[in-house]
Amino acid sequence: MRRDTAEGTNINRKRVHQILREELGMQKVCAKLVPKNLTPEQKARRVELCEEWMNADLEEGILNRVVTGDESWV
Repeated sequence: MRRDTAEGTNINRKRVHQILREELGMQKVCAKLVPKNLTPEQKARRVELCEEWMNADLEEGILNRVVTGDESWV
């Protein structure tokens, strides 16, 4: 992201990094690719995990602390 931003704005990559980290307080938390075509086993596992998350959220409010994003706009 820094490289693309630096090239698009003609700003040094180090300066872009400084702006993102220090001035905007941004940090990289996780970068995980999600496959588009899931096997039946993967789909079943996702359903199980989602049910676990939903139950945990009812008990502890966990989902209020989860941050998600879609970087397709970048």
